[in-house]
Amino acid sequence: MENVTYVGGLFNDTYRVHEHIHKTYELVYYTMGTGHVRIGEENIDFSPGTITLIAPEIPHTDFASGGFQNLYFHLLHPGMPIHSYVLVKDNEN
Repeated sequence: MENVTYVGGLFNDTYRVHEHIHKTYELVYYTMGTGHVRIGEENIDFSPGTITLIAPEIPHTDFASGGFQNLYFHLLHPGMPIHSYVLVKDNEN
């Protein structure tokens, strides 16, 4: 766990997170709601089960008209080269 520098979450309905950057990688797991995440210049749809891994210094923002919740982890290094982001969608549920 020494690679994880911070763990947090949005546990109440959140409608918008203003654009920001981090000095670490950020792993985000969306747990509730549907909306969009803008990573750099790309808009990506999210729903429960969507996971994004965003490289350091990449601007990103989330928004959802009906609100959303997520868990997020800041990592020193994800163990693989990532230059912008990685997207994984869990559609098994």
